Amino acid sequence: MKKMSFFYLMFAGLSAATAAFCFYLVSLVVNTQQSSGAWLFAAFGLLFSVLPAFALIRLLASKSVFFARIEKIISPEPAEPQDVRFGPHWMMLIGMIVIALIVISVVIRVIMSLL
Repeated sequence: MKKMSFFYLMFAGLSAATAAFCFYLVSLVVNTQQSSGAWLFAAFGLLFSVLPAFALIRLLASKSVFFARIEKIISPEPAEPQDVRFGPHWMMLIGMIVIALIVISVVIRVIMSLL
């Protein structure tokens, strides 16, 4: 089993509880025949059920070959280290200076027009 942090499992449990509450609200809305809000609650339920589903797949991957293959497919490969590249910061600096000069000139014109 891959090591999962306590906070990851805590947020997965909180997200599962939120998803369960959303699906409960969907069942309440459907039972009262007011289907206008059911889609919204169902969408939020699906959104909040993604993290617990991935956590469950990660837990079951150590016990089942099927879930290990699924976990291998959905888990990204670690990125290869790359050299650090710096962009041309002087362009950004010149742009900031030009904008600052424009703002200062506008402030001076406004003050001069008030006097």
